[in-house]
Amino acid sequence: MSNTLSTPAQSISEINFEALASNIPDNPKVRLTPKTVRIFNELRSKTNIKDAVIDIHYHAFTHKHIPKKFLKNVTWISEGLVKKYLKLKRVDFFRTQKMETSKDITDQLFDIYQQSHPEKLKHIFGSVLMMDMERAIDGKPDETFDKQIAEIKALRNAKHTSAGITFDYKDSVIPFFALDPHNPNLFEQFVDAFTPIPNSSDGAAADTQTYFHGVKLYPALGYLPYHPALMKVFRVCEEKQIPVTSHCGGVRTHPSKDVIKVDYLDSNFEPKSKTIHLKNSRKSGNDFSKYFIRPEHWERVLQKYPNLKVNIAHLGDNTEWRNYRKGDMNGTVERTFQLIKNHQHVFADLSYSFYTKANVKAIYKKLKTHSELNTKIMYGSDYYMCQIEKGEMNEYYEYIVKIFQKKMDLYDRLFIKNAIDFLS
Repeated sequence: MSNTLSTPAQSISEINFEALASNIPDNPKVRLTPKTVRIFNELRSKTNIKDAVIDIHYHAFTHKHIPKKFLKNVTWISEGLVKKYLKLKRVDFFRTQKMETSKDITDQLFDIYQQSHPEKLKHIFGSVLMMDMERAIDGKPDETFDKQIAEIKALRNAKHTSAGITFDYKDSVIPFFALDPHNPNLFEQFVDAFTPIPNSSDGAAADTQTYFHGVKLYPALGYLPYHPALMKVFRVCEEKQIPVTSHCGGVRTHPSKDVIKVDYLDSNFEPKSKTIHLKNSRKSGNDFSKYFIRPEHWERVLQKYPNLKVNIAHLGDNTEWRNYRKGDMNGTVERTFQLIKNHQHVFADLSYSFYTKANVKAIYKKLKTHSELNTKIMYGSDYYMCQIEKGEMNEYYEYIVKIFQKKMDLYDRLFIKNAIDFLS
């Protein structure tokens, strides 16, 4: 197996890609079900909303979708988390936790919200973010990325009853398709992800609804946002108003390859490439990941596509928030805030940043005193990945709800309205 990660030729030409992509519906609202649009409109007009939550960031991939050499070098992970992280990745963890399918994981998350929220939730929405790890990490997964796509698509036909309320997942689950420029079928699969679903029975908008609503990037797997292939996709995303979520916090995942050929567009948008040599050690792995997940990389993308909707996911990690609380104005947290201030269509989510109480207090204080940010920050859980930290998801959620319900206008924005603006 090659020890170099590089960009392959695409299975369809750029001309064919653009021709096929032209058929994607332009309006993000018509790609959702009529029921979802109706509820979003109702929630937009309400205040003091205590019966709804939108989780803009959760995962439902299983052990079947994880490359077998993901833990090739456990020094990728902080020493205090090694045992728990290894347990999380074992097949028996998913079996004993009854998380063997994407539906199992989604069902559990919806149950957690009903059990942890102060009142019964009438509306729960979740944006499930795919992960495509099989390009950058060695060890073939049990199920290919194609099968993972099929499993996410199947959620559309599923339902789940929690606390006496039945949630139809075609209305409540909003999938985001994983982009990786190392995928030779990226163009083809992207078009398929946003092609209207045939023979739908949801009424007037039936011929415009799509299986996926947004796209997800994980640059720490060895690529820059302004990769030439990604920039071609972003042109379509801007034109068709497809929202983009990008991992920009945490340094625990990177390629298992030793050599990365990085393709990118320079400041004049001319194609360039460079080679990075990576050693699988904690320091080099962390440094590598930190380079690729910098939020300022999105400046070049937004220079080219200023109307692109982008969610800078995670808004840092616990270490970065700890530094920010101590006054660091040069880290990921402050750089993300500046990106939001400088660009009308840039958002951020709190996934994985909210599991520490000190972080929640700092986030609350920041949003309470900076009105230019409180319309752009969204709640996300990063379920089930947040489960590798101390405590459990229900504890994290109960605490952040308690803090933000002190100021219900902020609560409405964080848990509901900002996500609706991002999605539609």
